[in-house]
Amino acid sequence: MLGENDYGQLGNGDTARVDPRKGTATVEGVSNASTVSTAFGYACAALEDGTATCWGLNSTGQLGDGTTTAHETPIAVQALSGVTAVAAGEGTACALIDDGTVSCWGGSR
Repeated sequence: MLGENDYGQLGNGDTARVDPRKGTATVEGVSNASTVSTAFGYACAALEDGTATCWGLNSTGQLGDGTTTAHETPIAVQALSGVTAVAAGEGTACALIDDGTVSCWGGSR
């Protein structure tokens, strides 16, 4: 992921901008992602163990940790298992669960 990082959405532990001509930022602590989705100021990943993690802006609870505190590194989405895919949108994120159901968190701006 490249570029702006005002809210820690690059997941690398800080809010410094990454110059796309000089390299990339590696998301800290994520080595087993099966899908990733990004939206304005934040990102989420479905992990191979059936959980999900998100990082960055959290103004509407879109990181799924029960707070509205931004995080510069990935944090687990609470009370979620069986995740096969994630989708990030404007202030809301959703996960597809292995039984065909969908779980969403966050809210609107």
